[in-house]
Amino acid sequence: MQPIARTSVIDSAVEQLREYILSGELAVGAKFLTEKEIGQRLSIGRSTVREALRLLEAAGFVEIHPGRGAFVLRTSDNDVGPLSAWFAKHANEVTDYVEVRMAVEPLAARLMIDRARPEEIAEIDKLHAEFLQAAREQEAMPLARLDERFHELIVRATHNTLLIRIIGTISVVYFEYRLKSFQYKQNIDHAVRAHSEILGHIHAKDSNGAEKAMQRHLNGSLKDIAAADPSIATRLP
Repeated sequence: MQPIARTSVIDSAVEQLREYILSGELAVGAKFLTEKEIGQRLSIGRSTVREALRLLEAAGFVEIHPGRGAFVLRTSDNDVGPLSAWFAKHANEVTDYVEVRMAVEPLAARLMIDRARPEEIAEIDKLHAEFLQAAREQEAMPLARLDERFHELIVRATHNTLLIRIIGTISVVYFEYRLKSFQYKQNIDHAVRAHSEILGHIHAKDSNGAEKAMQRHLNGSLKDIAAADPSIATRLP
């Protein structure tokens, strides 16, 4: 079972808080709503409030200072300064995770070609259609969740318990990068092309093609990170 309802509540809370910030009611540097105020306004519990604030911080809208609360970092979707700073700060950490994914996911793409059930392929198709719609709307939160799910479904279709466990661990810590990455339109475009190519090889039952397409996709992620921190270029294949 999956906590669908809870995820929906968190996403809804994040979107409402984001709209409040974008309304211009608060200036950059201003103290944001307290956890208590958010909970009362949105009628949500403390754990949901904290998760929503964490995701807002990941998206570069607020900065949380322990003991002091959250402060507004930007009031426009076009201001990517805080995002660039985050990429520069976390580039090495994120690159470590991408390198592990490069060892796991091309293998998964190869294995799932012969192991995936028809209903699993259909689920990937359905999710990809949702991803394309979210890409047209350029909404980072649903894109991050759908991207995460796309890669998870491919790995799950291998029916390899260890691979599934590894990707599950990576997904938990990698979500913040996904959320920030999809603040950039070029990264959205890169993912759309890569996912479409991978899915084409899956339907063609081309294991070599699927493996290489996944490898190119993850290499592209490394290049996106290197654009924020040139020192990463030394780790590119």
